[in-house]
Amino acid sequence: MGVGYTQRRGSAGAAVGGGAGAVAVPLIRPVSRNLAQKLTRNNAEMVSQIVRSGKDATGITRAYLAATPANKRSALELSELLLKMDAKDKIKIDAKDPALKTILSDTDYLLGLAAAQSSQTNKEADQ
Repeated sequence: MGVGYTQRRGSAGAAVGGGAGAVAVPLIRPVSRNLAQKLTRNNAEMVSQIVRSGKDATGITRAYLAATPANKRSALELSELLLKMDAKDKIKIDAKDPALKTILSDTDYLLGLAAAQSSQTNKEADQ
């Protein structure tokens, strides 16, 4: 992870939720409409594949990538989809394309933030 990657994360956080730590939960609201539209517009096959994948993060990701043009893919959308499907495992895709590598890496980062935030919320609730 280079400096540019870290800056990209910080920028995404500022644009979405106001800071890298605040990204995980707030990112779901602005993305939900776009994701819902994507899932309903002529993407019955993608929805079917996602449902068949269950909680398999790799299967869900493959369905998303197959149905979404490269220039329309988003780590925010993919993260939301994986969170909504309660996918717990890691995405196991060996990406050679730099843009796809970035999306997968950013998705992993956002899922990590969501998990950390959820863990913190659970700890606070237990106290």
